[in-house]
Amino acid sequence: MFCKNLPFGYTRGNNGLPVIDEEKGVYIKKIFEMASEGISESGIISWLNQEGVKTATNKSKWGRGVIYSILENKKYAGDEIFPAIVSNETLEKLNKIKREKYIRYKKNSIANCTEQRANYSLSGKVICEVCGGTFTRKNRKTKTAIFHLWRCRNYIKGGKVYCRSIEIEESELEQKFIEVLNQLKKNFNKYVKDMSNPFKPAKNETITELDKEIQGKLDDFHKAQSNQSDAMRVGEKIHELLKKRTKEIWKASDIDDFDYWNEKLQKELMTYKKQQVEFDGELFKRVVKQITFTSHNTLLFQFINGIKIEKEIMIYEPMKKKN
Repeated sequence: MFCKNLPFGYTRGNNGLPVIDEEKGVYIKKIFEMASEGISESGIISWLNQEGVKTATNKSKWGRGVIYSILENKKYAGDEIFPAIVSNETLEKLNKIKREKYIRYKKNSIANCTEQRANYSLSGKVICEVCGGTFTRKNRKTKTAIFHLWRCRNYIKGGKVYCRSIEIEESELEQKFIEVLNQLKKNFNKYVKDMSNPFKPAKNETITELDKEIQGKLDDFHKAQSNQSDAMRVGEKIHELLKKRTKEIWKASDIDDFDYWNEKLQKELMTYKKQQVEFDGELFKRVVKQITFTSHNTLLFQFINGIKIEKEIMIYEPMKKKN
């Protein structure tokens, strides 16, 4: 089936097949050559406008989107129906330019993301309990001020269908961190005592006894090889004992981790002798593991040693537009 509307640069021959338009084909060839030399879409448009070339829809002004669609149209390289207007050499040079631009774009994107993460201490730290997404920063301008707001990425992406969480003002998040930090510093020993209750030390003798029992069952397993049902029964028992042993080992490692992060957090708190009154982004990043925006619209702060403190927040209500 032939194309109903031919791309700029082609016309229809006597047999109905596309042929190169002698006049417009020259412009297509020039567009590709200019792009392969690194000239931007804007530069190509300036040249076309100076030459007085009209678009395929007979318009006097060219747009960047039109130039982009021409450069991405594979028909100009030739196929079973369309004769080639652009040489392979020109296409190779153009593809090289595209690759270089893409590499620069990726580098700039990574740099911008890194800079953004460095500038916003809260980035990646606020998690939505409603949908599991991460909150991101956005700005809202009024005639008198700019509000920095945080909202779940999933809501931004698809609205209430994706997430039903609310917006939070950045100043509210920062203020709640200050309140929680002072609260933690004042009652640190109490929080630590409450946290340490679940961590019951694993006794070395318990692990030793489990090792002896496992070894005994391994001996039984070897002896029971002639009886498949006995071997399976002993194997299940060994598996059960190994699970118990693993739990005891994890208890010991949990204690070590808790002590390490507990000491680290205490040192950070001791740095500030007086109550904290201003938000310190670097301190926030060092001591807070994450903030969970809960399904009942509160903030649950989790510190690096596992301590959790919940805070109520003010609901942000955007200004309604006047009719």
